[in-house]
Amino acid sequence: MRYAILNFRLALLAFACSLPMLATGEDQASQQASATAGEAAPSEEQLTTWVQELDARKFAIREQATDNLLAAGAPAVPYLAKALHGHSLEAADRAVWVLQQLAESGEQPLQLSALELLTTSKRFPSVVRTAELELAELYEEICRTNLEQLGAEFTIASDARTPYDIGAKIEVNTNREEWKGTSDDLMQLAKLRQVAELKVASQQVDDKLAKCLAEIDGLQVLELIQTKATLEVVDELKQSHPELRVRIKNRAALGIELSDSGAPIVSRVFPDSPAQKAGFQAEDIILSLGGQMVASFDELTSHIAQHNPGETVAITVLRHGKEVELKATLIEANWLGDHPLGDR
Repeated sequence: MRYAILNFRLALLAFACSLPMLATGEDQASQQASATAGEAAPSEEQLTTWVQELDARKFAIREQATDNLLAAGAPAVPYLAKALHGHSLEAADRAVWVLQQLAESGEQPLQLSALELLTTSKRFPSVVRTAELELAELYEEICRTNLEQLGAEFTIASDARTPYDIGAKIEVNTNREEWKGTSDDLMQLAKLRQVAELKVASQQVDDKLAKCLAEIDGLQVLELIQTKATLEVVDELKQSHPELRVRIKNRAALGIELSDSGAPIVSRVFPDSPAQKAGFQAEDIILSLGGQMVASFDELTSHIAQHNPGETVAITVLRHGKEVELKATLIEANWLGDHPLGDR
């Protein structure tokens, strides 16, 4: 985003530099700062001066200050915040350009700090949207790299991002022999951004971590698979995050698919499943399971999660206006695989 007339400005600068001129006090200060820029880490005074010169009267000084800040790298980022949020459009525009270049440096800490600052701009909405998308992708990359190195399976179901995407769908599985990490390592998942659905299978996820994951900005569905999260935390999150759907799945499966309406209405019964053997039919409305009332798909999966494979549970359904009592013996489920009996 630097400038539409950048080539013209550069040509103008080249022409100006070819002319003899007297060095003013402002020129001398800039030249001295520039001369020392490549010799050592810039001082606080230098960084402050360069930021002030981003809207200097002379174009050459503005250009030199811009280049100095770019060369300074990470130390310049906090100082660029003043220009980004200041009153000068020229200084803010140049600060944005420098931060965008730093965000492409390939150095992750520098990329993070530059992008995080760009997302705070109130003057350039399009810059903010782009920075948010790039920051989301960077967090995903860092998180995936770190967790995979520790032995986790990390899958991004939708990683083609545009400014109009609702977010990625991410699955993380640490319930495997290769996993060498801890719950603290999983805590970095809470830094993810613009994730629509997050599925986590890990015995190290407890209620505390579940609450942290629920804080992910924009998260719509949180599915906890074979974790230590309890029904109590599901109820708590429903109150604190009414826009978030929280599902708990452990080892047991019933073998049905529900309608897209969110209500516990059976749309499909899988062949040879506990549900088929128990007599479930399409259009059945599930009222209760194991004596617990069921009002939604999420409640159904949470109730099933409290049982183990091999257990027989009593289920009440509403069929053609009449209540029907059924009994189903739950089976083992492979939630992260392509198991045909998943309760979805």
